[in-house]
This record gives sequence, structure tokens and C-alpha cells, in this order.
Amino acid sequence: MSYDHLPADLAHKLENCPTNPGVYVMRDEGKTVIYVGKAKNLRNRVRTYFQLGADHEPKTVILVGKVRDIEYLETGSEEEALILENTLIKKWKPRYNIRLRDDKTYPFLKLDFNHDFPRPYVARRPTKQAGVEYFGPFPNGGAFSRTLELASKVFQIRDCRDHEFANRSRPCLSHQIGQCTAPCVAYVTKEDYAKQVAGFLSFLKGGSQELEEKWEREMFEASERMDFEEAARLRDRLTSIRATVGQNQRMVDTADLTDRDIWASWPAWGERNASEVLDVAVLQFRGGRWIGQNYVEADLAEKLADEELLSTLLLQYYGKHPCPPEIVVPEGSVGDFHAVGAALAKIATLEEAPRLRAPSETSDLAKAFDLASQNVRGAAEWRTEKRRSREDGLDAIAKMLELAGPPRRIECVDISNFQGAANVASAVVFVDGRPEKAQYRHYKIQGFSGQNDFASMREVMSRRYAKPDSPVPDLLVVDGGKGQLASATEILKGLGCTFPVVGLAKARTKRNFASSDVETSEERIFVPNQKNPIRIKNIEAFRILTQIRDEAHRFAIEFHRKKRDEASGL
Repeated sequence: MSYDHLPADLAHKLENCPTNPGVYVMRDEGKTVIYVGKAKNLRNRVRTYFQLGADHEPKTVILVGKVRDIEYLETGSEEEALILENTLIKKWKPRYNIRLRDDKTYPFLKLDFNHDFPRPYVARRPTKQAGVEYFGPFPNGGAFSRTLELASKVFQIRDCRDHEFANRSRPCLSHQIGQCTAPCVAYVTKEDYAKQVAGFLSFLKGGSQELEEKWEREMFEASERMDFEEAARLRDRLTSIRATVGQNQRMVDTADLTDRDIWASWPAWGERNASEVLDVAVLQFRGGRWIGQNYVEADLAEKLADEELLSTLLLQYYGKHPCPPEIVVPEGSVGDFHAVGAALAKIATLEEAPRLRAPSETSDLAKAFDLASQNVRGAAEWRTEKRRSREDGLDAIAKMLELAGPPRRIECVDISNFQGAANVASAVVFVDGRPEKAQYRHYKIQGFSGQNDFASMREVMSRRYAKPDSPVPDLLVVDGGKGQLASATEILKGLGCTFPVVGLAKARTKRNFASSDVETSEERIFVPNQKNPIRIKNIEAFRILTQIRDEAHRFAIEFHRKKRDEASGL
């Protein structure tokens, strides 16, 4: 294979590429890492990028055109290559690697057994602590709330905060209505309270059926001995737990109660064609019940082989989410189940590697996989519709403001202070009509003290746009009306910036307090050299512009409060 069309140093590295498993690191002319990949055979994999006449995806063509150097990191096995690739992607965040989008952080339920009388907490990011157990995540917020309600209503676990618990001298309302055994005033022993918590734990781990059978048996026994008060209490427990289970969890027939995640995508594995975005649904089954699902969008830098794509997604996903003992993946999507499972065990710090299975192994798994496929297709169709709506909004913005084309990158700058104190600013970025939060930036105003929004704006824009490698937005939005826009235009002109800028003023409300009449104005968008504001007629254009303005305001206020609290010693 000839590499005469490539720079000499790069051609030499390709000719001497090793054949062992490992990781390859691609860099551009500025030595910035732009892509990290893994391979069973480095030579076979890397050389495919540079074959003349190869039918590559557009993103791959762009990637290859930027590569000026390649580094090889050989490993002893494919498993080690998986782990190293995942580590380097986290470290460098290369531009052309797969990115997981819309991967929300769902709540977990936390129980801290270091306390003599533990209670359930809400936790967003589980951390390893001795004596602490986490359950979840709960993709359904209503299900999570009902589970917390069940802890009090059925299991009578305390819901007070620790400082309230330590300082209480008499029972609270929860005890009076029968939803707490009042351990705060020693109405229940530590041993008996532990039994309450054990029952709740059994429910969380999927043992609700055993609990129902146990309570039903005890209810009939209490009725036979004519202890009708106890029988009524058990009856109410049964009613509550059955109602909660019915609301929380849609039952799906499975052969066992194993905790597992089921992965499906749209387009399906093997049918992706030239799709640049892959929609993924991860259905979560705990104790044999479906507790919810995570939807993830994967931005694909290139058309990877199916098994290479899924193994990468698995490692990225379970680097942030709890990994169950079993994962069901599409047929043929993972080449070496053992290697990927072993890599997952190390990434997720598990004592035992998770078992990877295909849905065809049992009819029960096939049914659940079909459900996952159906759900992810619906989510993908919704996302496609939203993307079309955003495109329409961007086209409307371009037409309204007479731009050369749809503003793919929109930025918004906002200033925040309180009577000249804690002067800060924010810059937020939307790409294709969506927040790109990794590119949000805070600025602490340093050039002066006191309140001067013009000077603050000058400092922020100079720091953001004066450098040669500064981002160039297709549209800059300034929070404010004609005055703020005039200031921004003057500053940008002095910096030699020529990109479009507009001012977006909030709607105003006027009221004559002598009457009930209220007058409101619309959101107003101002453009340079035009006296009157423009009315935003397109709904999606209105949403995009007001959302980025509100995001910039929120981001600035958040930083301002933080700095103000730091200054006051809070």
C-alpha cells in the first residue's frame, strides 16, 4: 500500500504500524488529540483510514484530512485496549470521538447505615462510602416520590432530617398520623426499627411479592385470632404497596428476578447506513421489574464497526451509571463478551464482571428487547421531529435577521452584579439550536470596581473575542435593548469582529394600580441601525432566542451568587 500522498512522517508511522492489540491516538497539526480508537490489530485498523478511494463517511473524511501524527499504545489484550481507550477519551475529550448526549442524571435513593436510625435520602451522584447503599437510578420522578412515600406510609421509616431528629423532644405529626414509629423520642428500639428498614430494603431489592405474601398471611392470622386492629393495619399496608408497585413498575414477564439492563438502538445495529446520530434506549430491570429507561444520543464521528461502537458506548455509559450483573445487547453487536465484560468490571470497579447476553437466548429476553426497540424507535422519531422544528427555527432567525444562513452557533453574553459588588459575566453557547453546556464560560470582572455595565461588557468581549483562536459565532445575542446593543456593537467594532449581533429585551409589564388592567409587551429583538424592534413571529425561533437569553441570565446569576457568598464568608 502506497502512502505517497501523505506527509513523510505520517507515512513512515503507517508503514511501521504494529499488529498487536492497542490504542491509536490521532493528532492535528497543532498536536491536539482529535481522535482515540482501539483495535485488535492496530495495523489493519489504522491503515483503513488512509486507503485511497475508500468509501468513508463525511465525518471520517474530515477527520483523516486533519491527521498529522499518530501515536500507538500497544496492550496485552483487547480488554486492556478497551480500558485504555476509555481512559484516554475521558482525559482528552477528542473532538471526533463518540459523544453521549442527553444523558440525564437520575435520582438515586440513599440509605446511610452509619446512623442508628437510617432514613432514605435523595442522591444524584453515588459515591463509595462504607455503610452506605444506593438504589436506582429512578428514571421516573413520580415513581421515586412514591417510593419515598412508601417508606413512611408502609414501613414507617422516619422522614425528618438528622438535626431535627437529634433535637426533637416530642413526636412529630408523622408519628401522630401513623407514618413514623418516632425513634427520635425512643418510642421504638433500635432492633425493631432495623426490622422496619429491612422490610423496606427487601422491597427495594425486588422482594415486594414475598412481602405481600407474608403480610397477607399475617393479616388472615390476625383476623382468625380476632385482632381486627392489626388485621386492618396489615390490610392498609397491602393496599399501599400494591398500588405503589402498580404505579412504579410495569411488569414484564421474565424467567427470573435478575437485575439487568437491555440495550436497543434506532437505527438498529447493522442498519445504520450513514446515520450520524444513534438513539439508544437502556431499559432497566431490577428484581424482574421494569423500573424505567435512559435515552441516550450518540454523536458518531465515523461509521465504526458495530461491535467496536457498542463496546465503546458500554464503557462510556457504565463509567457514569451503576452496572447491573447482566446486560442484554443486540445480536452480533459485541464480538468478545468476555473481554468487554472484564473491561466493564474494571471501569465500574465491580467485584465480578457483568454477564453479556443476546436477546435470542430466551423468549423472555426477546420480548423485553422488542419492547426496548419499540421505545427507542418512538424516541428517535420524536427527536427527529424536534430537530426539524429547530431547523425551521434557525431558518426563521436567518430570514428575520437577514443572515447569510442559519446561525448554527449562537452565543449570548450577560452581566450580573449587585450594586457594583461581585461583578461577573456569563457566555453560553447553543449549537444547532441546542445548549452546548461544555462550552459555557464564567467571567469574573477584574478591570475595575463598582457598577459599570459598559466596562464589564468591554472586558468580557475583549477576553472572549480578541484572541486569534477565539470562537466565531454565527450570531451573538446580548441581553438587553437598544442601549446594550449599541454598547456591544461599538465594542465589537473596536475588536475588529464582524459577526452579527442583536439585543433581546425581555417583555415589559405595565399596570395602573388604580384599576385591574395590565398591559404587557412582547419580547423585543433589536438590530443595529434600526430604530424599531423586530417582532418574532416563528414559535421555534422565539423559543431558541429566549432560551439562550434566559440560560445566559441563569448562568450569570448562579455565578454571581456564588462569588457573593464567598465574599461574605458563607
